[in-house]
Amino acid sequence: MRRACVIALALAVAAAGDGAAVAKKKRHHRTYHGPAKVKTLFPSLHIVVPNQSEQPGQAPPSQDPSSPPSQQQPAPTWPSRTGVDEGEYWVYPAHSTLAAGPVELNPHNYGQDDHDFTLADGNGTILAQVYLTPGQTQQVDLTLAAGTYRLYCSLYNGAHAQQGMDTKLKVV
Repeated sequence: MRRACVIALALAVAAAGDGAAVAKKKRHHRTYHGPAKVKTLFPSLHIVVPNQSEQPGQAPPSQDPSSPPSQQQPAPTWPSRTGVDEGEYWVYPAHSTLAAGPVELNPHNYGQDDHDFTLADGNGTILAQVYLTPGQTQQVDLTLAAGTYRLYCSLYNGAHAQQGMDTKLKVV
C-alpha cells in the first residue's frame, strides 16, 4: 500500500509539473503591439490637368469674359424606345424621357398577377392599352408628340394604379 501511495504521489507531482510548465509558457507569450513600422499601402496620388492655354502648339483662348461662349452644348439626344417593367403595384420605364416622334414601348409583367399597360395623354385620352399575363412582354409602337404622358395599370377600375402602378413619361 505504501508503494501505491508513493506511485500515486509521483504521478501527481509529475502531472502538476507539466501543468506548471504549460501555465508558465502561457504567461510568457509575447503581446502584440502592432507592426514595428507603419507601412503605406498607397502612395499619394497627384493628378495634374493642364489648362488649355498650356498645351503645346495652341495659343491661349482670347475671349472676352462678358461675352457668351461661341460654342453651345449640343442638345441631348433622347431614346425613342424603352422597356417598361411592371409588377405588384409598381411600374418603371427604363427611360422616363423619350424623343418625340415614333416610339417603341416594351412593357413586361414581372409580377405574379395579371396587369395591363395603359398609356394616356395629358387629357386622359387612352392612346394604347395591352393586357399582360405574368411573364409576358408586348411591343407597343406609337407616334408621340412632345408632352407628358401617364403610364399605369387600369385593372379593377384603377385599383392597381392607386396602389402604385402609375408613373409619368416625358416626351421632348
